[in-house]
Formats: sequence, C-alpha cells, structure tokens
Amino acid sequence: MTAPRQPAWVLLSASEDRQNPGLEASESHSILQDDVLLQARHRNTDAPETLSQHIPDWNATVDQSGFALLITGELRCLNRSEPLFQALRKRADLFVVTTADFREKALQLTSYERILIVEDDPIEAERDRQAPVNSMKQWHKLELGWRLIRAKEARQGFLYDHVIKLRSDYHFVHPKALLKSVRRACRQPNAGLVGASDKVFGGRRQTMQVLEGLFTAIPGWFDRREQEYWPINLKQVLESDDALKWYGMNWPLKLTGTPPTPSVWRGQLETAEPSMAQALSKRRDEGAEQFHKLLKGHPRFASEICFSRFLNFCGIPFRDCKGLRGFLYSDRLLQP
Repeated sequence: MTAPRQPAWVLLSASEDRQNPGLEASESHSILQDDVLLQARHRNTDAPETLSQHIPDWNATVDQSGFALLITGELRCLNRSEPLFQALRKRADLFVVTTADFREKALQLTSYERILIVEDDPIEAERDRQAPVNSMKQWHKLELGWRLIRAKEARQGFLYDHVIKLRSDYHFVHPKALLKSVRRACRQPNAGLVGASDKVFGGRRQTMQVLEGLFTAIPGWFDRREQEYWPINLKQVLESDDALKWYGMNWPLKLTGTPPTPSVWRGQLETAEPSMAQALSKRRDEGAEQFHKLLKGHPRFASEICFSRFLNFCGIPFRDCKGLRGFLYSDRLLQP
C-alpha cells in the first residue's frame, strides 16, 4: 500500500499538498488507506499528464430523473473529463453555467437548453463583472445553475431528488461510486452535504438549494469579514468531518488555545462540549481579538472558509463521500 504523504484533512478536502504536513501517527481515517487516491495524488504531483480519468462500466440502470449534475466555471481539462461527463449524462441530467469563452465546449457536454452563458444575460454579466474577488464568481454561477434546474423541473413536472456540483478540472478517483455514494449518504437521518470542501459537493435537492443564497449574502456578510468573529455552531462542526474547512474559521484563542492539527483540535472540542458550544454561540465580536485557525485564505474573501462559515451558520453538516474523492489537476491552468 502507498504510504500517505499528507494528513487526512488535506485528502478529505482535496487540497494541494502541504510543504510541512505534520503527519500524526494516531490518525486513523479510512481515507489514509485509500490506495487509489494516494497513488493518483502522487502522479498528480509528479506527472499529471499521465493521469487517465477512469470511465466506469455501469451495469445496473439508474433512474436519471433523480439526479441533477451542475458543472460551473471555466471548462478546463475537458480532454480528460468529458468522457466521464458523457457517461454520467446517460444516468443523470447535466447542466452547465460558464462564460462565452467556453460556449462551444459546453455544447459538447449537453443540450443548449441546459446551458447558461453568463454574458448572454446583461444583468447577470454585470453582476459577475462587479464581483471584486474572482472566487466569488463561482457562487454566482451556482446561483444561476438553479435557474436551469428549475426550468427543467417545470418542464418535466417533478423535482430532482439530488443535486451535485462538479468541476471539469477535477479528477475523480472512484467515479463508479459517484451517484450511488451520494444517494446512500443522503439516506442518513442527519445527512447534510457531502463532498470535498467547495470543489465538488452534493446532497438532497432541498439542502443544496440553501447555497443558492450564498452569492447574494457575500456583500453584507462575507466581503471584508475575514478578521471578524462569527458565532460558531459547534454541533455542526462535530457532525461534520475535515472535508469541510472548519479549522480555517476564526476561533477565539482564549477559548480554544492553539491545537496544532484538525484531528487534535477535534478531540479537544469533543471533550469540551457542551460548555464550549455554549461559550461559542454566545460570544460576540470583540474587535481586536486574537483568533486561532490553521488555514489562511484570500485576505478579503476566503472562498472555502466562507463556504464553511455559511454551512456552519445554517447548521448543515458536511462529510466525506467516496464517490466525490479526488483532486484538482495540478496542471489545470496550463490546459485548454
């Protein structure tokens, strides 16, 4: 078996390799034994051009009306991912929200009524243009994706059961389990969303729909708020795993101390609950306060951390899902 180079949280969130990963001998998450993922990540670091996206040979039929798949953003790496999307299209409805530069590529993936080009709508094009940080635009495209999904639901006369947000520059290491594992995870009574941070994620339609409001919330609640404290819902953190970057939120140093890794930190939080939960929920922003966090994102808008804060505020747990495990291609910016 390939020895993992990175800690579980890096693998769970599909993050880039850390220079000094701080591996813990006590870590026991099952993803550390996912040899397919570990070997593929090593190849992505050393020779991404040798990676080949596996196309499953599905035998059982699945009712395609139950799943809506939404691809947003620049359609890079389609030379690698298109065959998988074409295979998935036979088992689910595929929607694309992108820009004019990728219009022709979008038409390779799905029919024109399931495509939204941002520039084709002057109002939405202006909203997109005015986003001060580029990573904000992915949430605009996710919002627009719901326009496509609802239009299809209106035509067909019923709602989808599940919605999954995908990327074309993401390598899936267990694609055969992609739909099945999301469906299985959503059967749990406390199911929230599943995925790998904000890169790829999915869940029940009604839960995914909550994220339609994230882009609209950015100006008032997330833009230029990276140095402030938000009340933290500890129950949601403990019901999630490290696929969600809760460890990048601002935690009051006086309450949490400085745990060095997510797994050590989680253990301390589990021990301190419920008194910690009460202290966090009642605490208010105290201005020049010291915080502890293990990640730093964009100083104005850290997208993955804002995603975590939004789900935390809404009380939606987020966990790993085998079918969505993978990573972004390391050479994605060099691909057409």
